Amino acid sequence: GQYLSGEASSSTRLLRDVVRRAQDFDDSMLMTWAGRAAFYLGDDDAAYELDSKAVARARAVGAIGDMLPPLQRLALSEILRGRWSTANASAVEALRFARETGQQGFSSLPLCWLALLAAYRGDTTELRSHLDAADAVLPRHPMAVASESLLWARAVSEAAAGDLDAAMEHLGRVTSPTVSRMSSLDRIEIAAQTGHTSEAQGWLTDLTGFASLTGAPWALARAAHGRALLAGPDEAEAHFAESLRQHDRGRRPFERARTELAYGEFL
Repeated sequence: GQYLSGEASSSTRLLRDVVRRAQDFDDSMLMTWAGRAAFYLGDDDAAYELDSKAVARARAVGAIGDMLPPLQRLALSEILRGRWSTANASAVEALRFARETGQQGFSSLPLCWLALLAAYRGDTTELRSHLDAADAVLPRHPMAVASESLLWARAVSEAAAGDLDAAMEHLGRVTSPTVSRMSSLDRIEIAAQTGHTSEAQGWLTDLTGFASLTGAPWALARAAHGRALLAGPDEAEAHFAESLRQHDRGRRPFERARTELAYGEFL
């Protein structure tokens, strides 16, 4: 609660302690909570490992209810790590289990991740299908993270189609700290491209604070990427190079490719 309400500095130490102690956990729900802590810290490796273990443990004992929360987050981790085929399979499985067990409230996030994947892949037919399905579920089972993740997916699709103003409108409606952080690379890029410099700078400041607090390589890489986009020609190259150095420490190849593309366009 402290972490999500903005008191991150006072709670980061506790979250790190949970993640460290989780190496000795054998209970799937305890591993799930530790995986959430790792996610809040931006620790890609720990989040992926803990959620994978939680899913495997719950699957082994047939605890479908316990498996759904970590499986949903595992799908997201796999998207961020560039393992899109595996992410798709995890999201589809989570969606199937949610529907088969009558837990419709658990279906919105898998639909969000499938929509995001479709948006990144440029598959507008799949995107529309997942958006419609999520829009049918959310009025009955409201979830702010899911609703705003759909805005993110829509923005990615609009940007890919060349309508950056529509993409910016969607992203400007994102207020959730979690979704703001997840979508920060898209938000800052699109704001910079559409001339919304003050919004881009504000979002970059938030991201830089998170990166400094956690030391997460992907966050440091994104922050340097954002600084490059907003810097003058004389400073941008050093920021792009710093972003690539941080990507070397992380495991997000799709994001590294985006930085390489932006760097190449600058050059």
